[in-house]
Amino acid sequence: MQIDDKWKLNRKKNEFARSCPGLLSSPAEARGKTVEKIIPLTKQGDLVILFEGGFFLIATFNPVMPPELLEGLALLRESIEPVYPDFYRELDRMATEDRELSRLAKLENILGAIRNNAKNLPELKDALKKALADLEAGEFGPQCQTASGTQSELSGNPGEKE
Repeated sequence: MQIDDKWKLNRKKNEFARSCPGLLSSPAEARGKTVEKIIPLTKQGDLVILFEGGFFLIATFNPVMPPELLEGLALLRESIEPVYPDFYRELDRMATEDRELSRLAKLENILGAIRNNAKNLPELKDALKKALADLEAGEFGPQCQTASGTQSELSGNPGEKE
């Protein structure tokens, strides 16, 4: 299943990110190293600190989580990719595979939702045929319509008054 493969790859990518040769696991490991850059991460108060020689530390009040580590690696890419080109090449390969598995997992979820709801929604088959015909004709828009062709209460822009 694409969903399982995506989660397995995501876990593998996160473990791989933690294996970056320049990643320091504690401030003690930074002792004596020269700071080159300090870059704030998205999460309030977290920083990535770049040291001479391609070493870096994710400074956080919490355990370093994969999103912060991946963000730090992205922010440092220009500075440390020349030091660790093989690492970034593999990280890029995993990110590309992750995006493809995400795309396929979405397809699997959509098809699963159709299969799981087809019995209880007899109008679903006709609505899908109409949606596919509209898509082929270039008339497919971001709105929900019932099989009768009338807009549902989910149609249109959220928060917009009629």
